[in-house]
Amino acid sequence: WSLLFVIPGIIALFRYSMAWYVKADRPELSASECLAESSRLTDGHKFRLFLYGLSYICWYLMAGFAFVTVNRLGGADSPLGLFSYIAAFGMMLFAVVYALFFGNAAFYEELRKISGQTAEPSATVSET
Repeated sequence: WSLLFVIPGIIALFRYSMAWYVKADRPELSASECLAESSRLTDGHKFRLFLYGLSYICWYLMAGFAFVTVNRLGGADSPLGLFSYIAAFGMMLFAVVYALFFGNAAFYEELRKISGQTAEPSATVSET
């Protein structure tokens, strides 16, 4: 019965995942308006967003494998173990940052193009 709460929660996670980017693009919108816009943008694209998230699973598995290997070899007591911890943490940090910030931002831009929104003109410095 708990799956009745988990699966809709995961769907809601994907539905509202673009709200941060909507707020960054249009700061005048309220939080509820950003959530509504995120829901509109991801309508029909949630499965693609799910598959995109799965594309990073290998990075997470490799970092997890590195952490497990370091623990099996005696932990961070030796310099090699400490270096391995740092390398595994760096790999995990890179994957998370790349997926959450760069990848999701690119996905958001693609959703905006699909929905027909054009980028707002950015302020430029006028020459004097």
